[in-house]
Amino acid sequence: MPSILIVGATGKQGGKAISTLLDHQSKNKDISLRFITRNPDSASAQKLVNQGAQAFKADLFDKESLRQALTGVDRAFLVTDAMAGEEKETQQGKTFIDVSKEVGVKHIVFTSVSAADTAVTVPHFRSKYEVSLSMGRCRSSANIVGREILDRFRSYVHYLEARRIYGE
Repeated sequence: MPSILIVGATGKQGGKAISTLLDHQSKNKDISLRFITRNPDSASAQKLVNQGAQAFKADLFDKESLRQALTGVDRAFLVTDAMAGEEKETQQGKTFIDVSKEVGVKHIVFTSVSAADTAVTVPHFRSKYEVSLSMGRCRSSANIVGREILDRFRSYVHYLEARRIYGE
């Protein structure tokens, strides 16, 4: 049974990822879901636990807590915090990638931004680009997804659902 770890599960991007996977898990029971949180006792974390996900107290700056959360994980969904500042966001991503490689995570999906490689005047674009470069050097299997692609995908899914409901 594949094990998937979600970063940011109590936020918007990670929250959407884990809710989609929890929905799949409720129908198929063929995946094990984990998420990291700084506060496993929070209401939002407990809601995910009650739905079948396993909470791990971890911090993207703390290798040991990440090691505990990532051990036994096959796939991971990584969101970094642009509000942490350029250097700290880069450190978050690189630390996560290093520990993932160390414990044998097979695949990471990292949410970035489009034009991260060319928008050199935007600090959080530079940090996402640095994290993307680290993934390219360290991962055998990875996807780097721009945020707007996730938005377009969500819109497309809503479009398909509306077509199914209304028979168009």
